[in-house]
Amino acid sequence: ALPIMFMNSAYLAIPLNAMLFGREGMFLAIVYNIVITFLHFSAGILIVSGSFKEILKLPILYFAAAGIILNILGINMPREISVFSNLLSAVTLPVMLMLVGYQACPVYDSVLLKTSSAVVLRMAGGFFSALLFCEIFGIIDVTRQVCLLTSSMPSAVNSYILAKRYGADFSFAASAISIGLIASLVFIPFILWLM
Repeated sequence: ALPIMFMNSAYLAIPLNAMLFGREGMFLAIVYNIVITFLHFSAGILIVSGSFKEILKLPILYFAAAGIILNILGINMPREISVFSNLLSAVTLPVMLMLVGYQACPVYDSVLLKTSSAVVLRMAGGFFSALLFCEIFGIIDVTRQVCLLTSSMPSAVNSYILAKRYGADFSFAASAISIGLIASLVFIPFILWLM
């Protein structure tokens, strides 16, 4: 379920929104990502682990909450931590993608339908869900564009990590992520054309 539910709202969505919609698009994409991160590491953990206690064991939620509190209080990050953060983020995505590529199982005919269906549900389902959400709540302009684009992203790499950690079908998650990234080469320009 995680590769269908949770999109790549950070590593792919934030740079795209920044490039296409400027500083406002980047800010909105970051806010969107914070919400998705909290959902992924709370509801997502609950889905794959079946235990509420597992949610409380994860430091990511505590650090995300601390970051929000520091931001609200106007406390600036020390330069050393900022430099370390930039270095870490430059390494994290390539390493995660390498692990996903390594774990992706060959997509045989028997799994192709399942994996392709997951990718379509994730990307097209995300787009149409966001479109409905925007219509219901009257979301317009850049906020609407960011919501539609980000909701259309392929599966989050974290879906693989959580599936592996909690004994779910991690090879399916890896395949859905890999195929989704390839599909995004066509699907994301199509979404932009629709918008």
